[in-house]
Amino acid sequence: MRRVTLTTVAIAIAACALPAAARADVTTSAPSPQQAALATLFLGPTSPGLTSLPSDANGALAQAIDAVATDLGVTTDGAAAVASAQLPAAVTGRLAVVLQDMHACDAVTAAAVAQAQTAVMSPTGDGMPAVPASSAPAIQLCAAQLYTDGTALKDYVRAGTANGTMSSSDHVLDVWPVVRYDTTGTGHEYDWDYALTVATGNNLFYNNAGSNVIDPFHGAIDGQPARGCELVSEILGAAVPQCVLASSLLIQVGGSHNVFGRLQTPDADAFMPGTNPPVPCTTGNLVRRLFTEGASVAGAGILINTSTGDNLYLGKVGSQGVGHNSGVGLLEVEGGNNVFDAIRNAQGFGFIGGIGILHSSDATNTFTHYMPAATAVGDATSTPGTGIVDDAGNCEGRPRHLQGAGELEGVGILYAERSSGRYDSNTDLAQGTGDILPPGTPQPHLGGPGNGILLSRHTVRARYTGVPGRAQDSLVVGVRTSSVPSEAYDMFDDDVFPFDGASTCTGCSSTQQVLTQLAITAMSAP
Repeated sequence: MRRVTLTTVAIAIAACALPAAARADVTTSAPSPQQAALATLFLGPTSPGLTSLPSDANGALAQAIDAVATDLGVTTDGAAAVASAQLPAAVTGRLAVVLQDMHACDAVTAAAVAQAQTAVMSPTGDGMPAVPASSAPAIQLCAAQLYTDGTALKDYVRAGTANGTMSSSDHVLDVWPVVRYDTTGTGHEYDWDYALTVATGNNLFYNNAGSNVIDPFHGAIDGQPARGCELVSEILGAAVPQCVLASSLLIQVGGSHNVFGRLQTPDADAFMPGTNPPVPCTTGNLVRRLFTEGASVAGAGILINTSTGDNLYLGKVGSQGVGHNSGVGLLEVEGGNNVFDAIRNAQGFGFIGGIGILHSSDATNTFTHYMPAATAVGDATSTPGTGIVDDAGNCEGRPRHLQGAGELEGVGILYAERSSGRYDSNTDLAQGTGDILPPGTPQPHLGGPGNGILLSRHTVRARYTGVPGRAQDSLVVGVRTSSVPSEAYDMFDDDVFPFDGASTCTGCSSTQQVLTQLAITAMSAP
């Protein structure tokens, strides 16, 4: 787990409005709540979670289950489910607090969504209404609290199961779509969505997997696998929504082989929406649903995995540590041999003021990409014969945004500590880049500048392909910045010390400034 002292955080945050070079007069004043929340999300909790458990653990858990169920638009009998599971109070009390955190986040998300306004984000238009930027601080605060208590719950389960190698109980709490707690170690295939999941053993997560874009319309209610949202237009502003925005946390402890996501034949992506007769689009296999694996739209979505075995993460768009529309998405990977494969806008990506973080520690990672086959011609900059349905309803095969990338004041971070890695990109908008390219570069329909950060620290071996200027033991700052330096801030670091901080993040939002300074602090850490 990442650790940084509160003094270090205060120094870094106090420097946000100053040039990045060292200053002797920087004060150590206490950070604001939002600044502390951003430090928690990026560097990990600095204070313990779950320090106060309810005296009536079972009663509190039952109430929390029913409250989150209401947020998702379903009805549950929390009291009966808790009584049937017969879990110890030490477990039910911890689950109650985490679900209370999620219920609080759900309220913040609901308030933001209620104020969503249709906004044109590109020449072709974005299919998702935008929540007010003023919603971001409250979302960040609740996400940090959920992350802090979720980390404490993970540590509790990890200690009690020897990192998932032992069973702590033969009892399972399963209340769809709110919570599934299973530390039996027997493994399970997850075809239904859950807000909160705690699991040990080898598991197949073919569901939201720590994403707040939740499908409560398929599952125990009809016996069908969760479909989720496959098109942007199915999320916010849809006449018949396929998903509900709430909050989500998935904790996977141990296991020798875990899989997140699966490739299938196209479903909603098979044809361009609204065409009659239907115009074919994608023909190749792909992950059907958007926003999975530690992803969020206008809320909090967290996935924590401690498996030291082999782990496969398959995503589509908005997957693997992605925050969209002021949301916070976090994918925390502790150990293991991991493969991350997605189409675009993934692997640490922030969009429209969102924060997406993919943090890896003590692992061996491969980051790669795919693009399904397509029958439609696509636009002029798409690779012929490839594509998926984009925000505007067109078949588009253009790659974008991987491995620490940001757009429209979003911040995307890929932070690898003691983690050997292979970073393979098919787009220049990757590996620590904002959304600005040199003049004349054929990349239309970009929404605007953001922050992309890729940090590789204390790593024996890391290899980068697909993005100019990326190489082991090299530092690139602002390599894709436009002629106006304040428009984008790109950062790439691979164990280079010291960082001189010559390029400041002037003109950035407060969130961008804080995260940029925290990244500089992380670079300089011994």
